[in-house]
Amino acid sequence: MRTVGYVGSIEVETEDTDRIWFSLTEQDNGANWVEIDGIRAWFQMKVEPSRAWPVEMAKLALLFDAMKEGYQVAVYHPDDPRAHINRMTANDTYDANKVRCLRTGIHF
Repeated sequence: MRTVGYVGSIEVETEDTDRIWFSLTEQDNGANWVEIDGIRAWFQMKVEPSRAWPVEMAKLALLFDAMKEGYQVAVYHPDDPRAHINRMTANDTYDANKVRCLRTGIHF
């Protein structure tokens, strides 16, 4: 599944948690959180040391830049939310498999 929006929030819970959460808004001014099935969608990325760690750090850098500059992003994730992992409410969290920065808002 592909969800498009602007990075509105990036959060870390505690130093013992190995995931970073982020959420998207519909407009670049931070208005209207992106929802999936009527629930504010949260996306998570693992930040534990592993073979995939450099890829996760690249995704995080892209999210920071997109949030700072107001760029639109596309997040690719499974259709179904993560079981047993919820950010704010049941069925609100999805694994971010891929993050792309879109050309919307980018001026050369």
